[in-house]
Amino acid sequence: MARPRYAQGDPRGPERFINAFWQVLATKPYERMTVRDVVAAADMNKNSFYYHFTNLDDLAEDAVADLPLQQIRAAFLAGEPPRSIAARTLSTDDGEERLRRVRLLASRNGTALTPLLERLLIETWAQNEDSHTAALSTDDEIALNFVIGGMLTIHRRTNEAEAIPALLNFLGSALGQACLARLQHIGEATE
Repeated sequence: MARPRYAQGDPRGPERFINAFWQVLATKPYERMTVRDVVAAADMNKNSFYYHFTNLDDLAEDAVADLPLQQIRAAFLAGEPPRSIAARTLSTDDGEERLRRVRLLASRNGTALTPLLERLLIETWAQNEDSHTAALSTDDEIALNFVIGGMLTIHRRTNEAEAIPALLNFLGSALGQACLARLQHIGEATE
């Protein structure tokens, strides 16, 4: 079979499937999503899907890993205020779309994917500048799980308009400041 032809600027196969994944996740829970759903939304064929991905879980992992987790970690470790991080993230061309994707993972549509996002966030936080994963102490791992789980709960419990203000209010509270300090401590310990 011949390779598909793309017009200049058109997204390639993997990117089309990742975009289709998010499109389908917005309409149905991951547990009910099928490869056929993604293939139809991408306007591609199953052979192309299986050329790029082993299965739906493989696609989900790539889609979630495409979120800007390293940039968020770097901003927190640089001591940037949460409002500045939020403003910078949302001001990018795809910032609102990426936030919408995080919300999809934290919502009822992505409940099976929430552990994947949590795992990738923890792995990202435990990496040093050379992308080597450092061993976290049990206390640091528990603290990281607690903070990440709490922030995802804010997304799960709020609507789109309330999410950023609620997250910023939490981070401005005494508990939020303690969580930020612990995140910075963990991040600095892995450097």
